[in-house]
Amino acid sequence: ALSKVNPNFVSQLGRRNLIINGDMRIAQRGTGAFTANSSFPVDRWNIISNATDFTTTQDSAVPTGKGFTNSIKIQPTATKSPSASTYSRIGYSIEGYDGVSLCWGTSGAKTATISFWVKSSVTGTYSICVKNGAANKSVVQDYTISVADTWEYKTITIPPETSGTWDSVNGRFAYIDIWLAGQGSQTSTTGSWISSNANMSNNQVNFFSSTSNTFNITGFQFEVGSVATPFEHRSFGEELAACQRYFY
Repeated sequence: ALSKVNPNFVSQLGRRNLIINGDMRIAQRGTGAFTANSSFPVDRWNIISNATDFTTTQDSAVPTGKGFTNSIKIQPTATKSPSASTYSRIGYSIEGYDGVSLCWGTSGAKTATISFWVKSSVTGTYSICVKNGAANKSVVQDYTISVADTWEYKTITIPPETSGTWDSVNGRFAYIDIWLAGQGSQTSTTGSWISSNANMSNNQVNFFSSTSNTFNITGFQFEVGSVATPFEHRSFGEELAACQRYFY
């Protein structure tokens, strides 16, 4: 009977991670260095910057013993001071078909949880923003990198949003942006949805302070619920097929 099954095992059943290629394994555009704005160092993940001032690659640095083989690495090639027109972020777009299970924009909206592994040579406060496809509903959450050049596991809770327009088919359901630098559309409100196009908090560090800085991220999971579960490792073939739908 189901009631006799270990409840911790039951919670792992089914497809939990709404992110495709969260372990950064698939890189159909190649594994060399990318330097152009809107580059995809790995499938489904792109780098947005206002200038050609970075290099990004699929990297082999990963946290030990977690089942990962790759991460995204980004490094500045020029320094810049944050302003409204200087910015950089790693971004992912969730398709409506994948995000509809959150029921955002309805009275049945559900809490979501983000989890990931990250390391950087620059310690301090970083921002993650989630916003709808129309970019008029957004929530910003901060996380802290405490120790330089050390893999750290982060979990972030995204509260349910009962209002706004959220695509439920093959448009963009939501953006997820991992900010590295900038001041444009900063907000002092974190942890709550606001009706504007916010990007990052006022606490965001300037990762572009030195060309020797590095930032790696892997094991990114976005799931329904208020508790982060272990990363959902899927087969290479399944993940490649999901990525190819967008690549082609």
